Amino acid sequence: MIHFVPSWSDRTFRPTDFDDTVHQIKIFKKGNLPLELMLTRYSPNLLSALHSQGLLEVPTWSVFDDIQNTHIDGIRPLSFYDFNWPDGIDKIYTPFHIVVNLSGKEIGRVYFSEEGRITKIERYRFKQLVRTFLIDDRGFVSSIIHYLDGQINFQDYLDPAGNLRIRQNFKNNQDNIYVNPLFANDFQASSYKNLDQLVLEFTRIHLLKNDLPDDLIILAAQSKQNQLIFKALDKQRIVLSYFSNRYDFQDQNQSNVKNELLKSSGLIVDQKSNYQKLEKFINENFSRENKTLLIKKIHELTPYDTRLQLGFSQRERKLTIYWVAKKINNDFSKKIFYTFFSKMVDDENIDLIIAVNEIDKSILESMIIRKISDHFKVVLPSNDYEMKQSISQSDENQPFDDEADQLNSDNFKMAIAFYQRFQIKIFFSEESIIASMKKVRLIVDLSREADLFIQIAGISAGIPQINFNESQYVNDQKNGLIISNLNDLSKAIDYYFVGLKHWNQSLVYSVKKMEQYTNFNLLNRWLNALGEQHE
Repeated sequence: MIHFVPSWSDRTFRPTDFDDTVHQIKIFKKGNLPLELMLTRYSPNLLSALHSQGLLEVPTWSVFDDIQNTHIDGIRPLSFYDFNWPDGIDKIYTPFHIVVNLSGKEIGRVYFSEEGRITKIERYRFKQLVRTFLIDDRGFVSSIIHYLDGQINFQDYLDPAGNLRIRQNFKNNQDNIYVNPLFANDFQASSYKNLDQLVLEFTRIHLLKNDLPDDLIILAAQSKQNQLIFKALDKQRIVLSYFSNRYDFQDQNQSNVKNELLKSSGLIVDQKSNYQKLEKFINENFSRENKTLLIKKIHELTPYDTRLQLGFSQRERKLTIYWVAKKINNDFSKKIFYTFFSKMVDDENIDLIIAVNEIDKSILESMIIRKISDHFKVVLPSNDYEMKQSISQSDENQPFDDEADQLNSDNFKMAIAFYQRFQIKIFFSEESIIASMKKVRLIVDLSREADLFIQIAGISAGIPQINFNESQYVNDQKNGLIISNLNDLSKAIDYYFVGLKHWNQSLVYSVKKMEQYTNFNLLNRWLNALGEQHE
């Protein structure tokens, strides 16, 4: 049995598409190996989260299902009228919650998930929050948080029938747990110093029940959770998964980290930077003998698989560049942007998709508008919303005043048309990224370490990539170009945009490379790293 312990910890409990455990489970599912998802955090909307990632059929154990005795299947949404409300209430609807008023005063708020299920209800008295009901997506109140003078006082965890199982006290910065005497036989103690003690007890019991010689735990490395799982272990082997920027060795208790590394059976990293961080920590903290032993445990394995989804950009007249932009306000990113802008001025067929985070989006919009305004010597609206209004007015072609006269001027029209060649995107899912690449001719990611998922998606779509550092996914002059200087970016773009020879060579190489990262081959690489055999 392989047990997967994810890092999901937020109460909203929404594992993203870009999560190591989600993808590791999908890889191992393809091999029909016995596996289990283990949850050690409170997760009242677990089923919805699993459904969103296509993991509903994966055997799952949640420690709070044991603590609360909530072993029921299926999702049963609750409605607003399943709860007691006084007569005469008024409801004010917003996209994600309902405000409930009585005699003009707010007495509650009902919150909904993206799927329309009730996730929590807040109750107010004299404008102050007094209770929060957290709703399990299987159709019952999972817990109630009680407040005193606006601060959390205690939280009651319930079973599906509404019976109190445990109470977690927060008064005076405490975290002690009280067990309802009616259910004392289900617990080893009548009270606990903190919630971690209780979770450890039930996790240890679960692992003892499933103690088989070949059992393996793949643990998403995270400081607090690592300590809990290592304490709960019986005979199971454990593999630590270091993913993205989740784990910072400098912020950890050095003694705990050293102990965990020595006890682990394997260390999985998703990319070169994490390999280097881990290697550096080992070299600085262990003897020569242990260094050699531990470094042999490290395996660089991507959690992402390739899927043959070749784009059709070669059939398009447009030459679309996909730029992974980070820290958009620094000089380095600005120089990259100015290079793209210059290429777009020289070649009207070049368009630009820019992948950014939410913080950088408005900064980038302003940067683009200012640059276009300067180039075409016109005054453009200051933000994207006003630009879209100008585009709409320009399309209507009905000028009546001085501003409209400028709108119809040749320069203004050219500036508007130029702006429309930019697409600024914030991506929240794999599918949205993959869909956006259908017409992309070239990917540019000049981050210190290129985005791992983008690299795999680029291979899947057969798109060449320009990076600063070579990786196991992108090889120089094979399926991309590795440049050492920003001054080389313009020539690198020409390498793939002037004729199709180099682009086609990259496509052929990508198709061959794709085979290395299919689910089946990734599974075999994982099993080899873990010392398993898979027929």
